[in-house]
Amino acid sequence: MTLSLANNKLLIEIPDGFFEGMKRLATLDLRNTGIYSLPKSLSSLHNCLRSLYLDKCIRLQDISVIGNLKALEILNLKGTGISRLPEEISELTNLTILNLSYTKNLKCIPPNMISSLSSLEELHMSESFSQWQYDSKYLASLVEVASLTNLTSLHLDCINNAKWLSTEISRCGWEKLAKFYIKFGDCNVPFGYLLKYKRYVSLRTTSDSFPVAEWVKVLMERTFESCLEKCEGLNSVSELNLKGRFYNLKYLGIQYCGEMEYVVNVEEQVPGTVFPNLENLELVLLPKLKAIWNGPVLKRSFENLKVKHIMGCYELVSILPCWLWTRLKDLEEIHVEYCLVIKEVYESDGFEEGSASILNLKSIKLDYLPSVTSIWKGAVPLIRLQNLKILHVKEMVDEGGICTKIPTIGGVYCRQMPPIQKTNSKGG
Repeated sequence: MTLSLANNKLLIEIPDGFFEGMKRLATLDLRNTGIYSLPKSLSSLHNCLRSLYLDKCIRLQDISVIGNLKALEILNLKGTGISRLPEEISELTNLTILNLSYTKNLKCIPPNMISSLSSLEELHMSESFSQWQYDSKYLASLVEVASLTNLTSLHLDCINNAKWLSTEISRCGWEKLAKFYIKFGDCNVPFGYLLKYKRYVSLRTTSDSFPVAEWVKVLMERTFESCLEKCEGLNSVSELNLKGRFYNLKYLGIQYCGEMEYVVNVEEQVPGTVFPNLENLELVLLPKLKAIWNGPVLKRSFENLKVKHIMGCYELVSILPCWLWTRLKDLEEIHVEYCLVIKEVYESDGFEEGSASILNLKSIKLDYLPSVTSIWKGAVPLIRLQNLKILHVKEMVDEGGICTKIPTIGGVYCRQMPPIQKTNSKGG
């Protein structure tokens, strides 16, 4: 049996004896009501209630009576006003789903509470409690979350202590997670990229975050999307998993990492391949970045790349090594801005017959590249650019007259360049 009082915002109090006699009530929905507390008679549902929804009960504070609901399997406290999770919650050993997302006032989760919820399969804590402790008598530890062996879905936001990244956690079962969204620090995805997949990790490191723990390597190897922001002490992505391939990664955004010199550095550790399934690479304000790749050629690396955005990498000499260009069969977009020493966009002596790297190219955007002397060397047959729709060239020299060589593209924008003839121009 289900009882729903949801969205009754004028409901501020439920009489104490209201639930007495409801011996078959399995689902109770009180979401988005104005209640301040829960009635004592809720305890009478201890053998029958399986699901309790209290979402958006922003005035709700005392929820200790919930600890009597021994049969409870789903507890949704999303968006409630609670500031402390009562110790009685630890009695809910049958709980499989706990949603604490957007409980922005939640400052205290007592130690050993999370680990007592041994049946938990889903834990959602977006924009919620973030003060995970190492060894505290007063607050919960991240070790407790890692100890939940039945967990398949985990959402943790803004874990503030970056030292956790170098702390080994024994019996961490996160290799079993089917879905996860885990943020260390308040990281934002570059260029407004919208997350598409079910596994995401973002990191903001400090000098004591290295070497990273094994559980971090597990997450980085299994994640589909990752953002690295303001990572102090990080010289290359390879340091996050020295022997790893980042096999599952489809999106990688790196921004404001002031010490990063290479995206991939395989000089010492040489796995079979790196980033074989990466589709989108975005690099923003990496002032010391020298190269995307450093080390020997590895087959299949980057071969599925579709989109590449680079902005503010002032020491970057080349966008990609020449051996890699000919392997990018799916490349669709390349946008490069404010890179001061790049001389060629495509570092190649021309595209030989059969090269696939520009067949699917749809968009080229180049902005303030003062050292560029050519977009590519050699002649490029127009048939190879048949899918190009956008060419945006701004504040750079056009020695090859690139805009005049491509008469069939949908949009051309060329600014502050020597006089040229443009066809189908939409700007400049």
